[in-house]
Amino acid sequence: MVSEDRVGLREFNEHTSRYVHHVRESGRMLEITYHGRTVARLVPPDSDKREQLSPQQWLAGMEAFSQELAEKWPKDVSAVDVIREERADP
Repeated sequence: MVSEDRVGLREFNEHTSRYVHHVRESGRMLEITYHGRTVARLVPPDSDKREQLSPQQWLAGMEAFSQELAEKWPKDVSAVDVIREERADP
């Protein structure tokens, strides 16, 4: 049915339940594309992992991610400008 984990928006709309079933059964994310660009992702519920993390553990992980991102982010580049540029691309 799904040869790769990407599907065009029109195909997804025509067979939504099939793709939801695929994601649920395979446990794998499905990228939904429009003109070849990913516009959405259908992801399986990750409830097991969420239930294992306490709020403090989750916050600690987010803090670590934030620090790692800050270390690698170019100093002269604004995240706001990057988002604006991405949104402006056709």
